[in-house]
Amino acid sequence: MALTLNQIDRAHISDAVLKELLDQLISGALKVGDRLPSDAEIAEQIGAGRNSVREAMKVLQVLGFVERRQGDGSYVSAGGSNAFEILLFALIARIQEPHELVELRKVFEVGVVELLISRISDNRIKELEILSDKIEKLQDEDSFSIDEAVQCDIDFHMAIVESTGNQALMALANVIMRLVKSSMRNHLSDREGFSDAVRGHKETLKALKDRDRKSAIEEINRSFDIWQKFIRI
Repeated sequence: MALTLNQIDRAHISDAVLKELLDQLISGALKVGDRLPSDAEIAEQIGAGRNSVREAMKVLQVLGFVERRQGDGSYVSAGGSNAFEILLFALIARIQEPHELVELRKVFEVGVVELLISRISDNRIKELEILSDKIEKLQDEDSFSIDEAVQCDIDFHMAIVESTGNQALMALANVIMRLVKSSMRNHLSDREGFSDAVRGHKETLKALKDRDRKSAIEEINRSFDIWQKFIRI
């Protein structure tokens, strides 16, 4: 396909190249299976050096948007068809400070709780209690796998969002969990942080079970005051 790219600012050239190509993917100008111009052609269109273009293309390849075929050039891969995956990388590019990540997750989780207060079923709460008990048992062990603990925590938070029955929210939650996974690891690696996570699960479940909107939101705010101490950008 004939692809027209814009001229870019000379500052931070590789970042600008990456942004320009991502914009083309997000806008739909590029679609899965499309063959990209050569690095030399892209460099000429946007006014950048070939090395900067190659660096940007390597990043896109790692992110799963671009597939390099030996002797046949570069193509938009299936990764580019997932709008929420694109959102993930767009979010990463925009988050500069820990408080921005806290605000993103807080707004999302408060919104989810607002929905669940009126619609979550007792059976669903019992299922969430099983997940909560699973991570609590890990806490009682003298030694435990931090990877297992992180996955249990993610499973708990994902299950809460799944309780809404909203597919778009579930997909967005998956994006957010990937953004915060390293911070969750820092949180759970700390014994005090682990205890706080277990407590937070229980208090959130109690508020949902009681249909207590105020307590649920207060618990989310309290837990984020603790969690933000472990965030690394």
